[in-house]
Amino acid sequence: MNTENKEQSNKKPTLDELKSFAVKFEKEIAKPLYDAGFHMYNIFDVLDINRQELRHSDFLAFLLDPQKNGNIREQVLRRLLLSDEIVHKFDFAEILYGDIDNVLVNREYATNDGRIDILVEFELEKTKKQKYLVAIENKTDSTEHDDQLKRYKDFLFRVRYRDYKKILLYLTIDKENPKADEWIAIDYKAVCNALEQIDTDQIDKSVAILINDYKEILKREFIMDTDELKQLARKIYEKNKTVFDFIYKSLPDWTETAAPIAHQFLEERGFKLQNKKQQVNIMFHQDGIADRYWFQINLRDLSLYFMDCERNYKMVSKVKWLDCGKDASINKAEKYSELAISNPEELKRDFKATLEQAFDQNKIITQDQCLAYIADYEKKIGKIDI
Repeated sequence: MNTENKEQSNKKPTLDELKSFAVKFEKEIAKPLYDAGFHMYNIFDVLDINRQELRHSDFLAFLLDPQKNGNIREQVLRRLLLSDEIVHKFDFAEILYGDIDNVLVNREYATNDGRIDILVEFELEKTKKQKYLVAIENKTDSTEHDDQLKRYKDFLFRVRYRDYKKILLYLTIDKENPKADEWIAIDYKAVCNALEQIDTDQIDKSVAILINDYKEILKREFIMDTDELKQLARKIYEKNKTVFDFIYKSLPDWTETAAPIAHQFLEERGFKLQNKKQQVNIMFHQDGIADRYWFQINLRDLSLYFMDCERNYKMVSKVKWLDCGKDASINKAEKYSELAISNPEELKRDFKATLEQAFDQNKIITQDQCLAYIADYEKKIGKIDI
């Protein structure tokens, strides 16, 4: 970034400019976007979760769960299973007319080394009851990695679900082909088509509004051509760049909320902190090891790793994750980033619970564990006198 652009980016609007922006927002910004297809009263726009993978999975799990979605009941589940990509797994009439009972929807279902985004168990009764299992792995702006689909499939085909008929769905924007067998590629068009077949006149009004808003988001973000809308948005941004940049930079950073909670939590458990920054450095005062070694919690991805401060070296092989594996920890940090804006109190409660689970239940790090790491490290590299 050149000096001129950097100075422009750091420029702050005056109070009068902010007032002027607020006055013209409705007429000159919101209305043109609304007319072009951006529904300004769409709840998903307000919450800024249009492409947030976690939030899409949360809402989809809500729609699939008869115990939570009110009088939608099992309609979304049934219509999704009747999608062209999926229905060949069933007897068509069985799904269309059979009774779907005992639906259990699990969100972030824990496996041995990861979490399945959505796992649905149900029974289907036509002539006899048959148990079914539907797994949904959802990707919006990310892709499959580390053979996770194969690992999830292997997990689901073990003894517990041996008698279940299984439907494994890989949900992506562009119907990306899964790398593992048994998985079926679907896109958000299939989800939208399922929702289009729901009679919203017969369900609770508030839920109907949510469904209609969600369909608009799916069409705009994943299905429709949005070039015209994007061009209009760019023009509006260019005219109001200083204000938009200032608003964006003023959004809360979740680590600012979480760091003090981590500091207090660790101090109450007898740990010595090296600093009060967002990168929480935990010192151990025994036999002088604080002069050279520490553990560091990186709040950006909820990781914890061993540091050799003399060599400024991270033992990457010793990385620990605070929330059941790398993927889950990164997803949790993404969730916290959203909660910092929408619900900071929930962020505080959830983050503290994550720390308690990681440190107390899983014993992720103790004084003895720290010393064992250091002994193992010095055995490998040879102890260096400081």
